[in-house]
Amino acid sequence: MQSAFELWLEFALETDAIGTAERTELEQRCERAFQDLPALQTRYHQGSYPAQRFVGLLKAALACGQAHVANRRGGVPQSPEIWGWRRNPTRQEWIPQGSRIRWVTGSDLFLEPAASYRIAQALAGTERLALSQQTLHHRLRESGLLVSVDSGRQMVQVRRTIERSARQVLLLKATDLVGDPRGWPMSTRLKIGASTR
Repeated sequence: MQSAFELWLEFALETDAIGTAERTELEQRCERAFQDLPALQTRYHQGSYPAQRFVGLLKAALACGQAHVANRRGGVPQSPEIWGWRRNPTRQEWIPQGSRIRWVTGSDLFLEPAASYRIAQALAGTERLALSQQTLHHRLRESGLLVSVDSGRQMVQVRRTIERSARQVLLLKATDLVGDPRGWPMSTRLKIGASTR
């Protein structure tokens, strides 16, 4: 592209369509654009990576009331407003929104594999994730988004006891789904800080 643009500039200069000063300015603008292109292209491609897109879709599901996350006992988590719960103003209680994609405790987020995949696919609409649930789990691992895997059984899902039942879950960092804890209420920041020590 740069070579073609340089040829066009040469032609434009020879036919007096542009002057020397304008040619120099256009060359500099073109050079700056090509220097910026790799960073812009990287951001574009990162958004299309399946693992990051999956996490982005789950973030959107929480934000728009299509999903929620409970605490490990199945109840209202710390800072429910960031986990897809809304306050009922008349009864002063928290109401879960949408489907439960599972549980959060401290800095750990336990996703139920099928439910989280189903919610992400539904929110994706016509631009669905173009890979199976199992392949997505491996992409999450390759992207470094899984905190832990069951290497003994060679599985990306880990076993955890949640709501008094043994379950197979995907273990992610809570911050990967709801962002930087500095924007969270102080009670949640203190709890997560304590759990990571």
